Amino acid sequence: MSGFPGGYASVAEEYLSLGWKPIPVKGKKPIPAGATGYDGTVTEEKVAGWMRDPYWQNMNTALRSEGWIGIDVDVYGDKRGDVTLKALEDRLGELPVTITSTARGQLLPNGLENPSRQHFYRVPEGLNFVRNFPDVEIVQFSHRYAVVAPSIHPVTNQPYVWYGYDGEPLDDFPAIDDLEELPEAWLNALTVPDENRGDWTGFSGSVQEWIDSCDQSEPTPYIRAWISSIPADDFGHDDLIALQAMLVNLGAQGEPGIPVALNALHTAWLRDPYDTPEYRKGFDDGLVGAIAKFGAFTPKAADILKVDHLAASERIDDERFLDAWTTLPAVVTPASLHERLRYIMSMGLASELTPTQAAALAWHSPASREPGSPLFTCATEREALEKLWAMAYAAASDLTLEERQFAVEPTVAAEVQPLAPTRRVRLLSTAEEAALQHITWWGDDKAAGHFMAVMHDMNPVMNEQYYHLNRWMLLSLIFANKAVIPLENGTAVTLIFYGGVLGPSGVGKSESLNVVTDVASMFHMGDDDPDIGGDATAAGLTEALILRDGKTSFFHSDEADAILLNWSNQQGEFRGMKQKVTEFFGGKVPPLHRATKKDISGIRAKAYLCVHLTGVDERIIDAIEPRDWESGFVNRFVWANGLRKPRSRQQKKIRIRRPEAASSKGQVNWYQQWVAEFQRISNTVLTRADSQPTWMDIDDDVLERHTDTIEHFEAMTQNSRHGERLNPTFTRLEMTILKCAALVAITEKRRRIQMSDYLIALEQAEEWAENILDLVDATDRTARAREADKIANLVQSRGGQMLKAEIHRMFPGDQNRTNGLIRELVEQGRAEELPMADKKPIIMLNPEGSRI
Repeated sequence: MSGFPGGYASVAEEYLSLGWKPIPVKGKKPIPAGATGYDGTVTEEKVAGWMRDPYWQNMNTALRSEGWIGIDVDVYGDKRGDVTLKALEDRLGELPVTITSTARGQLLPNGLENPSRQHFYRVPEGLNFVRNFPDVEIVQFSHRYAVVAPSIHPVTNQPYVWYGYDGEPLDDFPAIDDLEELPEAWLNALTVPDENRGDWTGFSGSVQEWIDSCDQSEPTPYIRAWISSIPADDFGHDDLIALQAMLVNLGAQGEPGIPVALNALHTAWLRDPYDTPEYRKGFDDGLVGAIAKFGAFTPKAADILKVDHLAASERIDDERFLDAWTTLPAVVTPASLHERLRYIMSMGLASELTPTQAAALAWHSPASREPGSPLFTCATEREALEKLWAMAYAAASDLTLEERQFAVEPTVAAEVQPLAPTRRVRLLSTAEEAALQHITWWGDDKAAGHFMAVMHDMNPVMNEQYYHLNRWMLLSLIFANKAVIPLENGTAVTLIFYGGVLGPSGVGKSESLNVVTDVASMFHMGDDDPDIGGDATAAGLTEALILRDGKTSFFHSDEADAILLNWSNQQGEFRGMKQKVTEFFGGKVPPLHRATKKDISGIRAKAYLCVHLTGVDERIIDAIEPRDWESGFVNRFVWANGLRKPRSRQQKKIRIRRPEAASSKGQVNWYQQWVAEFQRISNTVLTRADSQPTWMDIDDDVLERHTDTIEHFEAMTQNSRHGERLNPTFTRLEMTILKCAALVAITEKRRRIQMSDYLIALEQAEEWAENILDLVDATDRTARAREADKIANLVQSRGGQMLKAEIHRMFPGDQNRTNGLIRELVEQGRAEELPMADKKPIIMLNPEGSRI
C-alpha cells in the first residue's frame, strides 16, 4: 500500500471506489459530527468536503460500517479477547478466515500470528448487533467505526495494516466484496431485533448487573401466574430460550419480580435428574443471549444518575471538552448557561456517547448548578432530569460543535457575604472538594430518600454532626459482618464503629439514635436484633458476644458519663469494661471457661461490636482520664459534638404525623425502602458460598491517596504538644476512613473502593479529626484536676472569694469530695481557707498561685 502514503485526503477516493465509507479521524477520535451512529451518513459530497478541509485532510482514516461488521478482538495487557472468541466459536461454530486489520503487528515475539486485530465480514445492511463481549466488540453502523491503513495508531505509534486470507500484508486496499460472509449461526446469534433500536441495541453488562438493574419489587399477579404456568413436565432447549426471552423482555420494560421468575425457571429447568453441568451451562448461555438481545432497558431521565460520568468523560478526545466541562462561561447568564450545557452534550454525542451519557456529563458540570441555569430553577430533581433529558435529545437531532458567545450584561453589585467558617483540619484538596459537589451517595442530603435529606425532613432543627456519625453506625450494624478489608498480614479490618455523641442537654443526642435502632431492628428482625443495651458487665458482655458469634451487636448507653466512671472503678462490678471494649474492637472474643456455662465455655467467638456512647459534653470530658488515651480505649472512638440551635416559631410547633399521610411520606416508608435495598445488597453483592465476609478490594489510586492522608496526620501529630495521644488516635482514624469508604462502596453495590468513595469518607474525617483535637485538649489533665479547676472558676466568678458553704451549695457532688478538692487548691497554693468567727470559713483565691 505504498501508493497511498499520508492522510485522509490521499486515500479517501480510493476507499470510496471500493465500496467503503471513509471518515477522517484525529488519532482514534474525534470524528466529524453526523458521520456515525444510527442517523449518521457518509456521502461523496461529505468526503469531498473533508478532503478539502485543512483540519481533516491530513488526519487518520476510519470506515463507517455499512454492509459489513468488524469483530474487534483485544489481546494485550490484561485483555484476553482471544479466549472470548474461542468460547463463541465453541458455541456458534468456527469463523471462516477473512480479511483483517491491526496496528499491533503481524506476529508475536514467539512467531505466532498476533490475535489482536479486527476481523471483517459482510452482513446484510441495517441490522443491529450485540455490542460487547469481554474484550471483544462488534463494530457496526450504530456503534464505533474501524480505523484503517494508512493511519497511525496513537498509542503504539505503528501503522494500521490490512492482512489477506493467507495472513500476509496486502499490497492494495481490499474491497467490501473481498470480505467473507458472516456465517448464519453467528448472524442469528449476534443480531438484535429492530424494536430494540434506541440508546442501546442490547444490554452489554453481565447477567448479574442486568438482574440488579431490574425492578426488585415483589412479582405482580401476572408474573405469579406466569411462574405457576412453567411446565411441570419435560420442556426442551427451544422452550427454555423462548421463556427466557419473554422474561428478559418483560424485565427490560420494567415489570417487577423478574428475578424471582428467573429463579423459578432455573429451578424447573434443573429439576431431577437434570441438575448437571451441561444443563446448567445451557441455562446460563441462554440467559446471556436473551439479555444481550432483548435486555436493553427502556431509557428514562432517571438513568442519568446511574451513568459513570467520569468513565464517559474519558471517551471524549476533544481538547476543548475539559475546559467547557469544568468551568462556567465567561459571561454567566441563563442563555449562556443553557448554551454551555448544550455544548458539553454535543461533544459527548460526537464521541458516540448515548444521549443519556451526554446528559450525565452536563449534569455533573458547574453550569448545571449555577443560579440561572435551566436546571437550577427546577422545583425538584426529577423535573431537572426531565428537562436535561429533553435537551440531550434536542442536541442529538441538531449536533453543533461550536459554542455561541454572549455579550456582557450590566450587573448590580451583590451584597458582600461574610466568609463561612473554615475548618482547622483540611484533608481534601480544593479540586477534591469541587469533585465532591457532584458525587452522590445514600448517606448525603442531595436527593429525596438519601439519609441526611430524610433526617432534615423529619427534624427541622437538628445537629448534623450526630446524624453524620449515626449514618455510619447504621451501615456498620447492617454490613459489619458481611464484608471486611483484608490485609496482607492475614488479618482483616472489620467495618465496626465506636462513636461518642456529645452536647448539652436537650439538643437531640438521644433522638438521633432512633433511626439507627429502628432500621437495624427492621433489617435483622426477631432474635437477630443486634441491640444488646448498655448495662452489661465485662463478663456479661463477653457472654453476649459469644452467644452472638458472627453477628453484629450494638452496645449503647445514654448519660454515658456515669458508665465511664463506673468502668474506671477498679473495685466495682464493671471493672475491666474499658479493657474489654478496647479488645473487642479487633473482633476477637476470648473464651470463657465456666463449669456453669457449658454451652458457651471454651468458644472462641467472632465479634462485630458497635459501641455508641451519649452524654453531656462536660460530664463526658470529666469522666475521661488521660490514661484512657494511653490504654487505647478512647482512641478507638470517633466523636460528634453538637450545640444548642435557635428555633423559629414555626420550627417550635410540634409536627403531628396525620393518619392520612402514613402511606406517603412518613419515616417508615423511607426506612422500609432502605431495609429492602440493604437486603438486596446483602443477598447479591456480599454473598459468598462459604458464608464468610466478603473481601473488599481497593483501587491503587485510593491506596496512594490514603498514603497522603497518613502523612498529613503524621505532620499534625509532630506539630502538636499531644503527639503521644494523637499518634495512636489518628492511626485508628486512618483505618476508620477506609471503613467508611468501604461502606459507601457497598451502598453503591460494589466490592471495590473507588476514589469517589474515599473522598466521601475523607470529608467526614475532617469533622471527626477536629473533634478529636478538641477532646484531646479538653482532657489534658486528670478528671480530678479539672474538677478542682471548676471550683476555682466558680470562686473567680464571685470576685475571687466565696463562703465554703456556698461552694457546697452550688457545686454538685459529694460534700467530702468537694472538701478534698478545696484542700488540693489550698495545698497547691492556688487558694486560702480563711476561718471566720461565725464558723463560716471563706475560700479566697491566691492570684499568684491561680492556674485558672
